Amino acid sequence: MFTTIGYLKTGNKRQQKCYYQLRSIRIFELLESYHPILVGTVPLEIDLPGSDLDIICEVYDFVEFQTIIRNFYSNYKDFTERLSTEDYVANFFIDGHEIEIFAEAQPTTKQLGYRHMMIEYRLLQLFDESFRQNIIRLKTVGYKTEPAFAKLLGLVENPYEALLELEKYSDEELLQYLPV
Repeated sequence: MFTTIGYLKTGNKRQQKCYYQLRSIRIFELLESYHPILVGTVPLEIDLPGSDLDIICEVYDFVEFQTIIRNFYSNYKDFTERLSTEDYVANFFIDGHEIEIFAEAQPTTKQLGYRHMMIEYRLLQLFDESFRQNIIRLKTVGYKTEPAFAKLLGLVENPYEALLELEKYSDEELLQYLPV
């Protein structure tokens, strides 16, 4: 699920705009061999104006990947990048929307960004629309996504780790966290 961006084409207005922006720069075609996935708030429809588009990739040769990103995207507004031995991150803007490319040496479906998104998706599917709206409300007052979920679910530990713990729960067990 969410492994291609086709669902954006028929999504809400913001998702549709993102779809056409991403298609216009051919980023998913260019990075296809790196198994790119759009993660974060836009796929889940809990984004705010100005939310960035996070694309994760599976990369084992960071220098080669960096060269590709530089060749195609370094001319975009506010292009920045960071390369380490463990990951590569590039950011730039297109039509006022920030795009972040995050690459690490593991399958994209095993990366934390994807795993967080998938548990958040499950929770959004299990709980009612007011839960989604409360997440958005918390985000508008400054909460990051994972801490917003943790607050509504009553998770007091590290919100990033606590959400990952919920991956192993059945839907019935997750419903126990339904806020009242």
